[in-house]
Amino acid sequence: MALTYAVLSTVSVFLAGATASQLLKWQLFNHRDHDIHNVYTALENSYGHGGATNLVNTLHAYIQETLGHNWLFIAIGPGGQVLGGNVHALSLAITPGWSSVDGAQLGLTGGRRYRVYSGIVRNKVRLVVGMKFQQLGYLGRLVQTSFEWAFVVAVLLAVVGGSLIAHRMQRRFDAVRETMDRVSRGELAARVPLSGRNDDIEQLSGDLNSALDRLAASVETMQQVSADIAHDLKTPLSRLKMTIAEALDKQERSQPVAAELESAAAEVDQVNRTFNALLRIAQIEAGARKTAFKPVDISALLTMMDEVYREVARDAGQSFSVALPATAKADIMGDRELLMQMLSNLIENSIRYCPAGSSIHCSATAHDDTVRVTVADNGPGIPENEHERVLRRFYRLEKSRTSGGTGLGLSLVKAVADLHDAELRLDSAHPGLMVSAIFARRRRPVAT
Repeated sequence: MALTYAVLSTVSVFLAGATASQLLKWQLFNHRDHDIHNVYTALENSYGHGGATNLVNTLHAYIQETLGHNWLFIAIGPGGQVLGGNVHALSLAITPGWSSVDGAQLGLTGGRRYRVYSGIVRNKVRLVVGMKFQQLGYLGRLVQTSFEWAFVVAVLLAVVGGSLIAHRMQRRFDAVRETMDRVSRGELAARVPLSGRNDDIEQLSGDLNSALDRLAASVETMQQVSADIAHDLKTPLSRLKMTIAEALDKQERSQPVAAELESAAAEVDQVNRTFNALLRIAQIEAGARKTAFKPVDISALLTMMDEVYREVARDAGQSFSVALPATAKADIMGDRELLMQMLSNLIENSIRYCPAGSSIHCSATAHDDTVRVTVADNGPGIPENEHERVLRRFYRLEKSRTSGGTGLGLSLVKAVADLHDAELRLDSAHPGLMVSAIFARRRRPVAT
């Protein structure tokens, strides 16, 4: 990168300098030709004011102000007679208009070259005015020397600057490599240090840190789930072992073992329910069902929940009510079966954990861009400091884990909400619990 930076900078300086040098020379040459033509015009005008005599006098005045042969002047009459000038030999090969001639053509030595302008004044006098090329040579050499020094300085700055930039970038990439190496050795808390610059490397480092945060969270969740699975299955498996042992003991004594077998079957069913719930959550989190999303009418979904759970709640000594959104349609894009499962889990949790006489209310409100679905009850609720934890797999408020259930109901609710990019909120209903899922609304096309 440093070499590329240096080469590009050097080439850029070279092209810029060469272009500037050519433009400067072109300007100088144009300025020189302009000066020659102005002097020729002044001599031509002097002939018009006083004839050949005035032209010669003006010519001599210019010659006296000329140092050496930096300028050349010659006026030749109709018969080839030299009327005046500072050279006395002029090749007839000089054509009218602009041309470049050697000093040898003019009888001068030293390898001089001149830029000359030749013309006929009033169809009588041939007038030639020229300037030596060497007058521009000094400026040309000055420009070239300045350009060469600028080129050298630019090359040095490009090499030094490129090296510094490469060194700084290498240090930042080394920090990324070091962080990834630490992560590969199991240090999941390692993060790429951020410098505060909003450049590409900084954005890449931020993306890597975000990915590492998700990785650490996934590993932590996996560890927590593994521990919870072991903890949750240890009790039923221990009871199952004890039940089987008791059944074997009774069988040896020729006693009936039907009760023990039924108890063992119940324990196996509980283990199966746990694993089925885990598999379902894993399938939801994989996101495969997202490709089959279709418009789902929340009003129709709540109506179905009312039909299913109103009698269930009444049998438990509770009341169940539903409030539909004010708009006729409140559609979201989603999986109807999973949304039903989410609402069922929330309603069944309320029915299971609320005492008789409690009321459970399910509602939906449609806003411009969102649809909010809420399940609320006036039961014992959940302490606010436990709201985040109850969404974890196998987490239960009662630590003894003696009650039925898998401890995965709210985890499945969260998985469904995440699959639908919905915001899941747990709030206190004072008293009771209010769980809300906020979905992005599917806008219906307007007829044109």
